[in-house]
Amino acid sequence: MAWTHARLVMQNFGERFHFRLELYVIAAIAMVLIMMVLGLLHLGLATHRMRMFLTPWFLQTLLSVTMCIGFLLIIVQTGAQVNDKMEQHSQTMCSHALRLSRKVEYFRIHLLSENDEIIRTELSEKAEHLNAVADKLESMRAVIDTNTELKPFKIFGFTAQSSLTMSILTTAVSFYVILISLLSNREGQLLSALGE
Repeated sequence: MAWTHARLVMQNFGERFHFRLELYVIAAIAMVLIMMVLGLLHLGLATHRMRMFLTPWFLQTLLSVTMCIGFLLIIVQTGAQVNDKMEQHSQTMCSHALRLSRKVEYFRIHLLSENDEIIRTELSEKAEHLNAVADKLESMRAVIDTNTELKPFKIFGFTAQSSLTMSILTTAVSFYVILISLLSNREGQLLSALGE
């Protein structure tokens, strides 16, 4: 219950920043794609690729691409962890509610076979108490599953997951592999250019 209320407070407080965060992500994605295309295009058309690579413009572009990719990875992976934690809490509350329901059934079965009035009263009170706790857990789980403020965290319309983080990382690795292959067009050309 404490976790659910804390999440509601954080979501309500952070709702005004969500639109701004999405704008940052959209801007970062657009900048990364434009800088990747421009960098690879200029490097591919250059006659002296290593000299082009060592220019301040290209190194600044490479640094900006790396920083934007790092920003995107942090945002997406943090959102994925929040979504995983929310799902874990939902499953935990569901399992606790089921366990309490089994205990209530156990007390009710014993209540039918018990003749002592004092023990019957104790069993009845325990069953009612556990049933109330199970109902509370079930209602909190319903809040987590249905409340619009507790829906999975989305970035740019996509649910934040670890697979999205891996997609961004794969795109970054592909960019750097293409960059290295352009710099070392023939075997040993990169080393000779560095020697110059």
